Amino acid sequence: MKTKILASLFAFAVMLAMSSWATAQTSNQDWSSVQSLKLKTNLIVETKTGATVKGKVSGVTPATLNLSSGGGTIALERDNVARVYQTRKSSRLKRALIGAGIGAAVGFGIGGVYALISKGNGLAAAAGLLYGLPTGAVFGAATGGKNRKGKLIYESN
Repeated sequence: MKTKILASLFAFAVMLAMSSWATAQTSNQDWSSVQSLKLKTNLIVETKTGATVKGKVSGVTPATLNLSSGGGTIALERDNVARVYQTRKSSRLKRALIGAGIGAAVGFGIGGVYALISKGNGLAAAAGLLYGLPTGAVFGAATGGKNRKGKLIYESN
């Protein structure tokens, strides 16, 4: 009975962690979504040659996307644009809290499995939680606070 409860908790923790990593993005092949962007919107543009350009929208025509970056303007032809993402700034605190939750769940799961295998009293699960929580928080905070690819605005054929 105790084994089934711990196994169920471990499975739930794994599913919770996996669902937070999965993000659904829908692709849009209509250039009008790029043309409807407001000026000074932060974008990350991937070109068909593999280059990545970051900047703010300074103008969009049916054939060209103009970005301002570093005091200059970059003109990208529509035919050379592979994907356009609207950036989002992630919060270090939010990422630390998410990391702490995931670290705690993974640590608890690993400790719970160890307690089941070694037929211990469950203290390994608590120890795993206590080690996983700060480790996940540090990792989350270290990866947060940067401009990241957000919503996919445009993707060419």
